[in-house]
Amino acid sequence: ALEIRRGHLGADHPQVGETLMVLALAVATPPIEDSGQAMELLLEARRIYATLGDRYLFNLSTIAHNLGEAYTRDGSLEKAEASYRESLEIKARLRLDTHPETAVTTNRLASLYETMGDFQESESHYRKALAIRRAAYPADHVEVGSNLCTVAYAERGLKRFEDSERHFLEGIAIIEAALGPDDRMVINDLMGLEGVYLL
Repeated sequence: ALEIRRGHLGADHPQVGETLMVLALAVATPPIEDSGQAMELLLEARRIYATLGDRYLFNLSTIAHNLGEAYTRDGSLEKAEASYRESLEIKARLRLDTHPETAVTTNRLASLYETMGDFQESESHYRKALAIRRAAYPADHVEVGSNLCTVAYAERGLKRFEDSERHFLEGIAIIEAALGPDDRMVINDLMGLEGVYLL
């Protein structure tokens, strides 16, 4: 499909960029999981959309987010941070500060900081994502519950154990009510809560 579109539409057509984005997603996920190839495809898509003006800013934001994920999987954490921040900056230009997609990117950036051991920045960004999701979803939505637990992980890293316990319990209760006690998310977050008691 990529070569057909290149042949009929030209190498810099937006539909070629769209195909590159789809291919990047396909190679980045199981069973292929080739971060290097995904990055090459995304960088080519970004080159195309960067020449096409503000009409394709959302595409550029998505590409930056997906590059952040690819760089994270590849262990290139500084590049991942820069990509996530670029995605958020574009979303801000598009006035999507309170959009759920902004929460997703903010959450990924928070997770990256957690991986890097910067729990202060991690908590700050998890809370930003939580505020967006609380405004976008009902209070008992799984996304809200999950985000409460991510805040709890950052608080655990900061050794604020009482806050961490409270947010774990609140988040787990929401997730369990929605998905049942045997759901993998519930089990994983219960293990996270257990870590609070062991530290």
